[in-house]
Amino acid sequence: MPSRTTPSTDNIVVIGGGASGLAVILQLVKRFRAGKPVRKITLIEKNDEAGPGLAYSPDCAGTILNMTKSTMGLYPDNPNHFNEWKNDPNLKLYPFRESYGDYLRAMWSQSVEDVRQMGGEISFIQDEVQDINRDDDGTFTLTLQKNAKTLFAKDVVLAVGNFTVTANPHLSHLPGYFPSPWPTTRLMSLPVDAPIIILGSRLSAIDAANALVDNGHRGPITFMSRSGRLPKVQGAPVPFPRRHNLYTLAKHVHAPTRVGASFASLMSGIMEEVSHLAGNDWSWLLQNHDCPMEELESDIKDAQEGRAGWQTVLRSTAPLVERYWRSLEMHDKKLFYDKFYSCWMRYRHGMPVENGEKILKMMKRGQLKVVKGREIESNGNGFFANTSEGKIEASYVVEATGQECRVTHAPSPLIQATMRKGMATPHPLGGFVVNFDTLSTSPGLYTIGSFTQGTHFYVSSVDRIAEHASRLADSLTGEPLARPLHVAVFLRGDPFSHIMASKLVPRLLAAGHMPFLFVLPAGKSPATGTTTSVRARQLAFFERALMQQHVIPFLKDTPQNGAECQSLDQMRSTYGILVQEVDLAPSEETLHRHYIDVGLSLDCTTTRHLSTDIQNYFSWPRRLLHLHSTASLNADRSPYHLHDTQDCCDRDQFDLHTLSMEYSQPMIGSRNRTCALGVDLAADLVDRVSRGKDLPKALRAANTPNTKEVNGGQQKDLPKVSTDDLIETVVKSYASPEQQGHFRKHLAGVVKSWSEEGNSKESGKESGKENRLCVECH
Repeated sequence: MPSRTTPSTDNIVVIGGGASGLAVILQLVKRFRAGKPVRKITLIEKNDEAGPGLAYSPDCAGTILNMTKSTMGLYPDNPNHFNEWKNDPNLKLYPFRESYGDYLRAMWSQSVEDVRQMGGEISFIQDEVQDINRDDDGTFTLTLQKNAKTLFAKDVVLAVGNFTVTANPHLSHLPGYFPSPWPTTRLMSLPVDAPIIILGSRLSAIDAANALVDNGHRGPITFMSRSGRLPKVQGAPVPFPRRHNLYTLAKHVHAPTRVGASFASLMSGIMEEVSHLAGNDWSWLLQNHDCPMEELESDIKDAQEGRAGWQTVLRSTAPLVERYWRSLEMHDKKLFYDKFYSCWMRYRHGMPVENGEKILKMMKRGQLKVVKGREIESNGNGFFANTSEGKIEASYVVEATGQECRVTHAPSPLIQATMRKGMATPHPLGGFVVNFDTLSTSPGLYTIGSFTQGTHFYVSSVDRIAEHASRLADSLTGEPLARPLHVAVFLRGDPFSHIMASKLVPRLLAAGHMPFLFVLPAGKSPATGTTTSVRARQLAFFERALMQQHVIPFLKDTPQNGAECQSLDQMRSTYGILVQEVDLAPSEETLHRHYIDVGLSLDCTTTRHLSTDIQNYFSWPRRLLHLHSTASLNADRSPYHLHDTQDCCDRDQFDLHTLSMEYSQPMIGSRNRTCALGVDLAADLVDRVSRGKDLPKALRAANTPNTKEVNGGQQKDLPKVSTDDLIETVVKSYASPEQQGHFRKHLAGVVKSWSEEGNSKESGKESGKENRLCVECH
């Protein structure tokens, strides 16, 4: 009689302990830490450890990743997490798979430790799930393979990993036939002189050939595929300076006025960006090499010499492809699969240069050739295929045609049971039908990984797995789902607004939003007069000249390694965001064209609101938020306050310049200490809006202090401006440790020239006054 575990109404069971399953667990632990109701997590994995799965296990030792180390982090808000964890300056751009497996093991161990320290329960079961039933109360009973043990679960996540396509089942019973190149250790048993046909010519085939040759294989190897073409070669990853246009395209194809985007219009938008980047040079697409070896040699050279800029655009579509895909009608999706899928895979998913060089060496010495062909048969003594280069015979055949996304073909009793019992429905384009946002197949049952291909299209890369795990964990813990927003960030010329923007932009991008920076004119100077004119000149320097005329041009558009912040030009270059200086405010047409959802004003020196026209654009459901400094040194008062135009647009406004404190030594120190808090608050505000949550009332404008309250009635004289403290803040924010001395010297020269010019003007005024007095005396 089957044994039964103790019933649990709060047990989340994740089936599959590879990268996808681990990504879900990491997100659940993160939410548990934030106070979400995650009390018990159970991971079921057929292997004896959690984390690596097959792809990153010692069974695949010697093969390298096909994605760069900076994209392999399992946290969507920090794709560089793996690289940071390794902390190895000598780590290759494309590390070994086994090295990544070490990272996954460490993340599992850390998760176990974190959950138990927080008082939760997390367990690992080495087993396979054979069957699943939904009980009357909506929970699930899972039947395990060993001893028919059963397990109860409130929610179940299917993270079962990848099954390989078996394109030639008629060969499956024959010796010498390998249905998959994985694990590559199985290929090590083949005679080193044996001829081998590898079915497929994409990344898996390349990994298999490299594994064979690295193990000493000397015999001939043939890649046979329908296209007879190799993947392109990846160039060095560089930022795409117009990435914001790809996000705008994603908004455009989902605009309420559009019933559905056409495939032609979508591709036209992407190709427009490629054309702009390549200077209308389409030779990379139009060149037609009859010889795969010549094409590979040319591709390697282009990648090494930086002539593969088109890849920058395609690579930048990674977080957007699923949104593009969602916008298409079914007939366009089928058209894409029928006519363009193979070409997309070749160009979008290229091989690292290191692998390309290995393949080229094999081809040049005559060991490897790439041919067109469709069918392969057995002749009793081995295998043969009729190809574009005639009949080819081999002793062994290795299937490397990709992943099996047709759930009806998946050799898994669990997957078949979910369909048979009505818990999951096959998608006509692969995988299950899942909710686009939550990844649920039915209430309480979720799927992540290759079996969501029909819904999301691009699903197998680590960055997408991490993002999908985050959305899935939100649904499991009852957190409202975040929608991607276009955020107009308004800032003026003061250094602290720029510093906040530099820290906020990467936070917004990591959360899936796209910021657009609009630099507004500096506020009006104080009234003229003998004393205030000096003040006006100081403010003109700090809020007009310093950043725009001296800091940004000096830094140029290349970020400095180790610097805390980036200038506006550096952010434009690094992140591909729109940075635009405007005379009064961006036009409504600009805001409409980029589908701006939220306006966020970062203004450290004024509470003045934007124009009425801009406020009108941000009527419901759009939001316009104004986060400003309180200019208060009171430790009990929040250093920032929030104006929401939906409930406080008519309140009195005041200029912090009149408070005469903004660049004094105490205030500069205060802003340095509280800048991070302001960035956290701004990021939280955008997150709340994206999830449809209320904004924190404690920060609403009703708490905004008046002039008397901020000054406290204490100072009648203007405090001294601390130029040295401000310059030091700018230097430490924008320069790397190695460059700080040089930058400090540059700004000191700027300040000296500005000061001498001011003294000269003041001396001229005094001299003129004395001359007038002399004339009057005469």
